[in-house]
Amino acid sequence: MNTHIYFSCCFINCQLFLILAFFACFFLFPTNLYSQNLVPFHQSSESGETEKYGYKDKKTGMILIPAHYSQALDFEEIKDIENKLITIARVKKNGRWGYITEDDNSFIPIIYQELGTFKEGRAVARLEGRTGFIDIQNVSVVPFEYSYSYPFKNGMARVQKNNRVGFVDLEGNLAIDLTYEDAYNFSEGLAYVRKEGKYGFIDKTGKEIIPFVYENAKDFEKGTALVQKNGLWGKIDKEGNEVVKIIYKDIPFFYEGVAEVRTEESNNKWGYINEKGETIVDFIYDEAKYFSEELGAVRKDKEWFFIDKTGKEVFKSPYPIYEPFIDGLSKVYQNELFGLINKEGKLIAPIIYQEIENFENGIAHVKKNDHWGVINEKGELIVPLEYDEIYFITQNLAWIRKLNKYGFMGEDGKIIAPTQYDEVDIFYKDNLILVKKNKHWGAINSTGKVVQEPIYDKIEKLSNNYLKVHKDGKVGLMDSKGKITIPVTYNEIGGFFRGSAIARINENFGVIKREGKIITKFNWDYIYPYSDGFALAKHHNGTYTYLNEKGKKIKKKYEDAKSFSSGFAAVKKDGKWGFIDATGQWLIEPSYKMVEPFQNGLALAQEFTKENTKNDKETPKYGYLSADGNWLITPKFEEAYSFSEGFAAVKKDGKWGYISISGNPFIEFNYDGALPFLDEQGWVKSGEDWQSIDKFGNRYLQVASASDIFIDMDEIPFMWTEDETNQKMGLHVDNENVMPFAYDRISSTVGRNRIFLERNKVWNYLNSKNEIIEYNFDNVDYMLMANNAIMKRVKEEGKYGFFNTKTETIVIPIEYDNAESFFYIYPQSSDFGENVEPLAGYAKVERNGKWGIIDMEGKMLIPIIYDQIDNFSEGYAKVTLNGKNGYVSTDAKIILPIEFEQAGNFKNGRTEVKKNGKWGMINHKGEEIIPIKYDHIRFTNNENIIIITEKENERLQYGFIDLRTKGEQKINSNRYSSVSSVFISGLLEVAANGKKGFINEDGEEVIHTEYDDVGTTEEEPIAVRKGEKWGYISKAGKIIIPFIYDAAQSFGTTGQALVEKDGKRYYINKTGRKEAQKNELDFFDESDGDW
Repeated sequence: MNTHIYFSCCFINCQLFLILAFFACFFLFPTNLYSQNLVPFHQSSESGETEKYGYKDKKTGMILIPAHYSQALDFEEIKDIENKLITIARVKKNGRWGYITEDDNSFIPIIYQELGTFKEGRAVARLEGRTGFIDIQNVSVVPFEYSYSYPFKNGMARVQKNNRVGFVDLEGNLAIDLTYEDAYNFSEGLAYVRKEGKYGFIDKTGKEIIPFVYENAKDFEKGTALVQKNGLWGKIDKEGNEVVKIIYKDIPFFYEGVAEVRTEESNNKWGYINEKGETIVDFIYDEAKYFSEELGAVRKDKEWFFIDKTGKEVFKSPYPIYEPFIDGLSKVYQNELFGLINKEGKLIAPIIYQEIENFENGIAHVKKNDHWGVINEKGELIVPLEYDEIYFITQNLAWIRKLNKYGFMGEDGKIIAPTQYDEVDIFYKDNLILVKKNKHWGAINSTGKVVQEPIYDKIEKLSNNYLKVHKDGKVGLMDSKGKITIPVTYNEIGGFFRGSAIARINENFGVIKREGKIITKFNWDYIYPYSDGFALAKHHNGTYTYLNEKGKKIKKKYEDAKSFSSGFAAVKKDGKWGFIDATGQWLIEPSYKMVEPFQNGLALAQEFTKENTKNDKETPKYGYLSADGNWLITPKFEEAYSFSEGFAAVKKDGKWGYISISGNPFIEFNYDGALPFLDEQGWVKSGEDWQSIDKFGNRYLQVASASDIFIDMDEIPFMWTEDETNQKMGLHVDNENVMPFAYDRISSTVGRNRIFLERNKVWNYLNSKNEIIEYNFDNVDYMLMANNAIMKRVKEEGKYGFFNTKTETIVIPIEYDNAESFFYIYPQSSDFGENVEPLAGYAKVERNGKWGIIDMEGKMLIPIIYDQIDNFSEGYAKVTLNGKNGYVSTDAKIILPIEFEQAGNFKNGRTEVKKNGKWGMINHKGEEIIPIKYDHIRFTNNENIIIITEKENERLQYGFIDLRTKGEQKINSNRYSSVSSVFISGLLEVAANGKKGFINEDGEEVIHTEYDDVGTTEEEPIAVRKGEKWGYISKAGKIIIPFIYDAAQSFGTTGQALVEKDGKRYYINKTGRKEAQKNELDFFDESDGDW
């Protein structure tokens, strides 16, 4: 467990601080820190001058990562070096960027001036003004020497230096020299680049394939590319032959195989061509729209028609056509009002509406005289036009607003709760609806039935499907069905640990279960959060003891104590500190003035000498203890911190520096203050100034004061040293015995012993008695820690087995052709946020080309009969046999038949499967929660929104399904020609009929598909293009900056965007006002746009 500590000075009273820190954690932050739904949030300082960012659960609002970053971006999934998906997010602190994991651990150190997203395993980064690329292990794969770098695509990335552009490959080689004025990414093996003002195409060797004769160009798609010459557009193939003649004034976008176009000779008349460039409809129309449902809308003079692909007029429309057919209905308009006609030209909905939204589940929202109602597919008004707003929150439920009061409506338009509430919110588990009336909160279910009257001052969403209710200064607990499980009689209830929570009644603390059962009497002065299975509890008389999760206590009492860590706890008896184990027995007798918790076998301690006892003015010294109570580093420091990242900040003779685990100075004692290393950087003070340093002592970043520095106390590594002269490694076993510098590698485990040593490519073992046992293994790697044991995979003569460091024996024979790392199996649970213990540790093994699973004693759990087997996920493992996939349980039973062509692993109770060429999604019981009928499904970074793909008339159409409600819920049906899979700041890019827009995480098309190009949504306003001009809109689609620019980039972190107008480039702020460029430029063109 990481302990997050804010330092306001170079050394603090640790005991007082830990009390305050635990108090804050207990009351402010629930204990379950893991979530698949982390979203950024920010909070302002008391003065309002600064903002800090952290992460919260997007459903419950619970803070999971405290706000201590100056900027935080959305979490994203990437593949690690083992090709497994991991979730990370970019964060900024002290002017530098890095990546963190979901539990706020460092993934990429926060040291970069700029840092992009990972593409093809590489991320653009800027360091000291120059850009390069790093991989997911933070190794520099492309040197930091370029002015600008752009993300990898198809194995190549653009780089720029001295105003010239070239390409690097994934290995960091300059594959194509820096010779071009402009360049774009490779697509289908070719990239278009500019030289001497003209565009041509090159291959990945830099060879010119198509000459530099074009004014503009686009990527190759399906073997052809759009090009512009003499102001006109056409298409060429990869030999440069004109597939579609370069004669068109507009860029031809093809839908259903045809495109509406004009030529210079057509006198501004429109016609249609096919993908071969053949004219299929003559150039006789004044206006033309794209084909949809085999019909195109055209205007001749003032009359509108629908035509087929032969040009035959199918029928005349009595009204101007605004939008072609979608699901058999076309939107028409007159006098800026809208209606609907069918394919017979019959008016289905009268032309009286200000807005008509798309149909979903047979209904559409309509707006008239600024009021909303609902019509069905017959155009009948089924909900009257009297509401200020209608908003569907689930498939079957919408809230309605009228005169600032809220009510609820079903999918059929039936009002299930009248507009009487001041505020509403939804708790998606069981669709519990929170409502506020007359300043008090209550709850109703999805049928409108009141399950809790509005009598509560506040209802607070928690994880694990529960809510905390507040009334008259008291709190209780309510489940997702609205039932009060813990009465509202407590002053405070903390986070739950294995179903137990610490609670307070008046000034007394106790422990209760989630269902309300009291498991300890409320007679404690304070109880700290659970750690290592125990909660530190303080008696009213000032003494301390420990409680387990069942409320039972260790009978002994202590004058002072700290929470358990690494299986030990620091306690104070008779004025001196020592350590006990989980049974309450003394591990180290009390003899120290101060101690800090053990971290991988070392504990910071302050000596307690006779001289100290006689003269309190004399400062006792600090050193570091081993688990047997011996000094590994003798007490000689005036002040000190615990080890972090292999080093400790210590003070000696009035000056601060850093020591290694051997106790030797690593960074000299030259500073007035120092803080522990975090993310490869420490902090030192010279005079009144604080600066960050690297582990070579180089200083590079300055801050105003130590209060701006956030330290995450990490575990320290095992105690080994290296002789830089001969590149050999040795080991400190105790203070008097140092292993010689004779080994090539050391593989450390837990504790001060139990390690493997490699010399001359042979591995042997150092046991707990400091004896070297000669096993002569070829290799030693993977490990799993369980019950104080480390299971290490060992290899001998091409075969694999496992070694247990607790028993110090080979527990699984070296007889398998292959073996993978041990992993934990967690039980299947309907409550996936619950803190649960793993069932046990297991490993996959291979023999004769077949795979199975064994436990930690070598017992066969899953027989070795499968072609492939995955790790257990939520109690099930996916197995493959004869090309088909199914699922087995931990007792080897086939739970779901081996019949799927492809299948995923269970996550949150569901997984994707493919059967008979179609995709769907099933739950643990094999029930189809998304019918297996789609051509493809894929995930978004919102686990509840799934992209579905269906082929209609040989054309792929995309839509979405929302999993937050039972059954299949389509949102925005299959109407998109392409979709992104990543929500950025709550919006996902979609395209329909050649136009782009965005949907939100409820599936609403909040920015309609009407733009020719769009930028990223990370920063608002959003850059969008209509025709040939760019402008900026809000996330609600409102125009913020008009469409006046010839080119525009998205706004960056500085609040500026680079634009071009009339051949001049300059920066604007978010109101459109021209500004000078600020120092920090968001130079990452993640959208891979044209400019």
